[in-house]
Amino acid sequence: MSPDPVTVILCVYNGATHLDETIRSVRAQTYAAWQLLIVDDGSTDASADIALQHAAQDDRIQLVRQQNAGVRAARNLALRTARTRWVALIDHDDLYLPTKLETQMTYLAAHPHLAALGTHGYRIGQRGRRLGYFDVGPRDEAHSRALVAAHSIIYLLAASVVFDRELALRVGGFPALQTADDIGLWSRMADHAPVVALPERLVAYRVHAGSLSGRKLSLQRLEADYIRHGNAQRHAGQPEQTFGAFMQAWDAQPPAVRRAFERESASLSAYRTAGGLLADRHPAGLLWLARSVLLSPRARLERVVRQLGLRDLWRRRAVP
Repeated sequence: MSPDPVTVILCVYNGATHLDETIRSVRAQTYAAWQLLIVDDGSTDASADIALQHAAQDDRIQLVRQQNAGVRAARNLALRTARTRWVALIDHDDLYLPTKLETQMTYLAAHPHLAALGTHGYRIGQRGRRLGYFDVGPRDEAHSRALVAAHSIIYLLAASVVFDRELALRVGGFPALQTADDIGLWSRMADHAPVVALPERLVAYRVHAGSLSGRKLSLQRLEADYIRHGNAQRHAGQPEQTFGAFMQAWDAQPPAVRRAFERESASLSAYRTAGGLLADRHPAGLLWLARSVLLSPRARLERVVRQLGLRDLWRRRAVP
C-alpha cells in the first residue's frame, strides 16, 4: 500500500534570504510522498528564481505566482490548487526537521479522522541558533473536544500543521484576518473533527528582531479575542459578528482599558524582539528585555522563568 501523499504549501513574499534553506528542509524529508506548492505573492526579490531553481531539480516542486495580495490570499489559492487530501504549511523562513512529515503521516494513517495534526517546535534566531521552544496545541482528542466546548481558540504552530484540505475548504478556508487567519481556521475545523499536536519538536520557527511591532501584536491579540467570540456565537447557533463590528465595540471601551492593553502588547513585542536578538547573541537584546519587563514586570518575569525551566522555583518563591 503506497503512502498517502501530502502537499506542502509555502507562501513567500520577498523571502529570498532564507527561502533556499527552507526548501532544502522540505527536500530533506525522510518521507518521500510529498509535493511542494510554492505561491509567490508578487515578490520583487529573487524568491521566484530560487523556487524555479529547485523546481528544475525536483519535479515534486511547483511554483504558482500571483499579484501581491497577502498571505491569506496566497494560502487560499494554494488550498484550491492542491489536489491531495492532506496539506501542510511552512513559512518561507521556517524549517522542517528531517522526520517531520514521516512522523505525522504515520500518525495520520492510524488516525485518519483528525482534522489537523500539529507538533511542537523550536524558536530560532536569524542565524538559526535555537532560542527556546514553542509547545502549543491540544494534547489529545479529549483535550480538543474540551477546548471546543469552552469556545476556546485552537492554537497550533502554523509551520507544524498537516491538515485536511477538503474540510478546510468546507469551512471557508483561511478567514479574512491579518494576523490570525491560521488559528481562525483551526478553530473552525475543530468544530467538525479533533485537532491534536504531537509532543515532539519537529519544526523550527524563526524569530526576527522587530518583526512584530506593538501595534501589530495588539491587532493579533484582538483578532484572537474576535475568534474566541465568534466560536461562542457559532456554537450557540447565532450569526457571527463581523470583525468591523467587533472593533467598533472595542473602540468604545474606556481609554484606561485600551491603554493597559496597548502597554501589554508593547511589552510582548519588546520581549519577542529581545528573543530574536539574544538568539544571535546580540547585546541589544538585553535592552529590549529590560524594556519588556519594565512595561509588564510580573508577566514577563514569569515567562522568562518558564523559558528557563525554573517554574517550580518561581512558584515556591511566590508562596508566602
